[in-house]
Amino acid sequence: MSDFLIRGVLPDLNVRFAWCGGRELCNTGVVIHDTDPLAAPVFCDALLGAALLSVLLTGREKYSVRWAYPGVIGSLLADVNARGDVRALLTQPHPATETDRVEELMGAGDGTVTVVKSEEGKVLNSGECRAGLALPSADLGLFFSLSDQIETELTTVSRFAPDPARPVRLAAGFLTQALPGCDLERFAELREKLHQAEFKDLLIAEREPFEKRLKAMLRVLAPESAGQAVYEFGPEPGFRCSCSREAMRRALLTLGEAELKKLFTEQPEPEITCNFCLQRYRFREQDFF
Repeated sequence: MSDFLIRGVLPDLNVRFAWCGGRELCNTGVVIHDTDPLAAPVFCDALLGAALLSVLLTGREKYSVRWAYPGVIGSLLADVNARGDVRALLTQPHPATETDRVEELMGAGDGTVTVVKSEEGKVLNSGECRAGLALPSADLGLFFSLSDQIETELTTVSRFAPDPARPVRLAAGFLTQALPGCDLERFAELREKLHQAEFKDLLIAEREPFEKRLKAMLRVLAPESAGQAVYEFGPEPGFRCSCSREAMRRALLTLGEAELKKLFTEQPEPEITCNFCLQRYRFREQDFF
């Protein structure tokens, strides 16, 4: 089954929702960064959380998110745009080399989550708050609830297989967000149901048709409002990096002519690797002079 994104509203509750199926997204990210079994669930959670944010964007807008945790996992970064293009990286893809204790993975105490919204390089807004929930998607919800004052909740589910080529067997996420006029007490009830086992099982019940699963999930969240939901399919999410040879060439140009000539004297064919997708770009002096 291909990845998908469904976005919609519960109009009588003034609640926005989004449902993302992201198995291919997560498989690509986990394989590219060779994440170990300890890091993979956290990385998948970040990828799914980022993909869900695409429903909050329009045109050429982009979110850039950085999570920094005090534990072994360190930092994670993710970009997403309105087309559902997601790219991400983590500073420690192999935390199992440092610990075998899950509680040390995220660390004790709060980290931080920083979110920047931009459009074609121009920052539209940015903010930072504590990351106290020790899970990227949950801390994204905390960020929007505190920094943007928009009550938001995310949940994700991922399941894995002992297959190095396709380690992610199932992956999906769900976002809910209060719109103006939403009853916040009702929203608080809804966000609790988002984490119930019944709801999470439906998120990844691939044998059922999309609409049947979505209606079942909405009945769990808000039985009296499920029949009034309005929704549509959004752009298919995927791990798609925006790097290019020309972008890397421009990055080298910032060194200046003298430093570039020195670089080519020391390395006749210097190579630059994109930190997000690990694509390598090799250059020669004639590419610049």
